Amino acid sequence: MKPRHLALSCAVLLVHCLAPAARALDFDYDPARPAVLRSCDAYRERGRQAQARTCFQSLLATAREPLLRAEASWALGDLQAANTLFRTAVSADAGSVRARVRWGQLYLAAHQYAEAARLFTEALELDPKSAFARLGLVRVGAERFEGGALADLTALLAEYPQQPDVPLLLARLRLEQGDAPQAAQFASQALERAGRSDQAPLEALSLLAATELVAGRDPQRWITRALDFNPRYGDLHLQLGHFEIMRRRYREAAVWLQRAVEVEPDNWQALEELGVNQLRLGDATGARRALERAYAGDPFSATTVNTLRVLDSLPQYEVTRLESPPVVLQLHRKEAVALRPYVEALARQSIATFSARYGYQPVDPITIEIYPNHDDFAVRTAGLPGIGLLGVTFGHVVAMDSPSGRRSGEFHWGSTLWHEMAHVFTLSATRHRLPRWLSEGLSVFEEWRTGPTPGVSVEPHVLDAFATGKFLPVARLDEGFIRPAYEGQVQVSYAQAGLVCLYIEQRWGFPKLAALLREFARDN
Repeated sequence: MKPRHLALSCAVLLVHCLAPAARALDFDYDPARPAVLRSCDAYRERGRQAQARTCFQSLLATAREPLLRAEASWALGDLQAANTLFRTAVSADAGSVRARVRWGQLYLAAHQYAEAARLFTEALELDPKSAFARLGLVRVGAERFEGGALADLTALLAEYPQQPDVPLLLARLRLEQGDAPQAAQFASQALERAGRSDQAPLEALSLLAATELVAGRDPQRWITRALDFNPRYGDLHLQLGHFEIMRRRYREAAVWLQRAVEVEPDNWQALEELGVNQLRLGDATGARRALERAYAGDPFSATTVNTLRVLDSLPQYEVTRLESPPVVLQLHRKEAVALRPYVEALARQSIATFSARYGYQPVDPITIEIYPNHDDFAVRTAGLPGIGLLGVTFGHVVAMDSPSGRRSGEFHWGSTLWHEMAHVFTLSATRHRLPRWLSEGLSVFEEWRTGPTPGVSVEPHVLDAFATGKFLPVARLDEGFIRPAYEGQVQVSYAQAGLVCLYIEQRWGFPKLAALLREFARDN
């Protein structure tokens, strides 16, 4: 990916109301959850949807407490009714911490992070020791890919030794950073805690399966245990797809996401992720098919709506197919005539350069999509961590901003394309096994060494970060891309990764750097 110096600010569709369809199975690990709700939960957690629906409908019809009715409405998928009932519950009991926490969790599930944070903060003002309010705020930060979550969670782990929520989130964050051993320890701890409190083990089993996947082992034993508990638990495979996407293994992710939909056909989030991922693979037809199914079940998802709008705009683009080397150019018709000669020449030059330097020729045609509307490009990056981007690579598909998509002088589009084309080679040559820092570092290094504007460029704030000890050890450098701990750390991490590659070249020569890349293609 090519970073921006300013955070992404795209005017995509904002959803101010809550969707009337549940996006995923919600787990409430609070031991104070009323028994009448837990009895209905048991059906849902086991995949007995008809019995669960009957149970929650009966509760909705008979319960007087607005908090119970809110929970029943949420479980039945009517998030708008649940939202209204949570508001009523808080109005009826202004001191209720639990009502605010659960209301905040509803907003969190609907990706309305600002509202969720406000409610968790209100709960903490009423009870500064509320574990679930504190955890809720950490989850908001984690969903936004903000730094600091690990330190907060480590403190909570010791304070609340019975709660499975804390090690579950720790396992997820560790796994996103590629630390499978640590993630497995936390997921095992969560599984043990869930067992002690007679709570559903599904999230812990899903994360244990994901740790095996990330470690390169067969996750089937954990998959089997989870599906034995709930044969309709599509979120299991959705989780596995998520971690493949985090590792930029989009083809592998498609397999897991398809399985999620097969296990749970009405899992709208899985259908959405499947559609978005199919578009990453260049399959617009498959993407539309999945996204239209997702929209039919959840028409309020911003990601689904915006991605369908991008698909609707594709007839405005001209597609040019080059035979040697095989390249597909997708350029907006209003600027295709002006841009095509330059994009074609730079694409050919980069392919010739990287083929010679890395001894690899891409198997599939390379697709280059250039968007004059930044918002359309922003939709293409949906679900990816980090700050705003200028370009992004999905295997053999490159998407980026057009020069007309930004103010004059804001970025050098040729360097961005060169950066992304380097990704095509380094990721494909290693079957997407490359650590993020090395992939980004090689792309920055190639900008400096072989790109349209050669020359090592290190900005003053990067030098300041080095001088103040903010550079990360190479073993932890991926963390700087995924969950930055300070403002500007993503840009610092790009520069640091490029400097590491530059050091290797200067110390041992470029052949050693290319050999290092090839090591990641080995099976052992």
